[in-house]
Parts: sequence; C-alpha cells; structure tokens
Amino acid sequence: MNHRQKVILIGMGLLNLLVIGGLGYVIWRNSQVPTVGLDTTLCTEQTLKAIPSYLSPAIAWEAEQCYLTVTASYDVPAPPESSAQLLWVELDGLAQALRVGCPTPKAVTLTVTAHGTSESRSYIAQCRGEDIKAWIDGTLSPEALAAKTLYRTVKAK
Repeated sequence: MNHRQKVILIGMGLLNLLVIGGLGYVIWRNSQVPTVGLDTTLCTEQTLKAIPSYLSPAIAWEAEQCYLTVTASYDVPAPPESSAQLLWVELDGLAQALRVGCPTPKAVTLTVTAHGTSESRSYIAQCRGEDIKAWIDGTLSPEALAAKTLYRTVKAK
C-alpha cells in the first residue's frame, strides 16, 4: 500500500468516526429529558400526559396564568361530592411538569366538571403558583395548600 492510499484510508476512517460520533450525539441529545427552560408547549404536553385521558384534560398555560380542566361523567343522577378530589389529580399532573423545569405560573385555576344523568357540578380551585411550587418542594403541606386555595362549586341542572 503506497503513501497516498494510506492517507485516503486514514481520512475515510476519520470521516466515519465523525459521522458515527455525530449520530451518537444526536441520539443521546434526543433521549435526554429537558430540565430547564421548557416552553409552555412542552409543559402542557407533560401535564396532559400525567392526567388520565378518560378525564378529557385541557390546559392553557401562560406565564401569568394556567387554566387546567377535566371532565368526569357518572351514571347516577347527581355526580358524587368526591368528584372534587379530582382537583388533586389535576394538581399532580401540573406538579409533574413543574418538577422537570417548567416555569411556575403566577396563578393557577383548576376546574373539575362532573356530569351526572340529570345534574352537573363544577368544582373550581384557584391558587398561587408559588404555593404549588412550595407544596412540590415539600415546604408547604397539602393541608396548608388546601387552606390557601379559593374554592367554588357551581351546580347546574
């Protein structure tokens, strides 16, 4: 093998290493879970993924305000009062996104709309994002978070 062939062979080997290394980097980079600076599109996806789809979750997430709603249907005339506990399911979904670096909105409105066969109820909770963040961080108990939250129940026939 002459000198020219050796140089070409070494060049081809280096090019292969560069291509394989680049592909490996792309695969590694795409497999990483983003942790900081997530945009709200990724945050909404993360939140919706954490809430069961049978609840038909919907979300609008902005820096100032986050609205999250779920819907539950029951085969009884009036939905059970325990439907209000679904507010915690929403809160857990939101917490999932905040734990991976999503920006904390200043205010959060959670809504559960529960439909019975002849009556519906909406449970609405409004809280500050910083209180939710403190709850996630463990510096605010669930009871204290519940006490700082404003609640409303709307009944419809």
